[in-house]
Amino acid sequence: MASVPTVQDTDDLYYSPEHKRVYVPGRAGEIWVYQQTDPDHYNVISKIPTVVGAGTLDTLEGREKGSTALFGGFGECEHER
Repeated sequence: MASVPTVQDTDDLYYSPEHKRVYVPGRAGEIWVYQQTDPDHYNVISKIPTVVGAGTLDTLEGREKGSTALFGGFGECEHER
């Protein structure tokens, strides 16, 4: 278990076991991305801008192995391979 600072006003998160990343959207207008280094340690690796007020996150798992598109509020936010 870990305790880390995070984006303001969040009520959702998404964990990608393949990438060992946690995505936390906040209504402050960002998705904070954490890299898991081991079961008890996470580091913020990115803060993706979204729309202020958009506090939900959705994903589309790609057909290609390792492809994930993230959507926060309005529009595509990040695509990783």
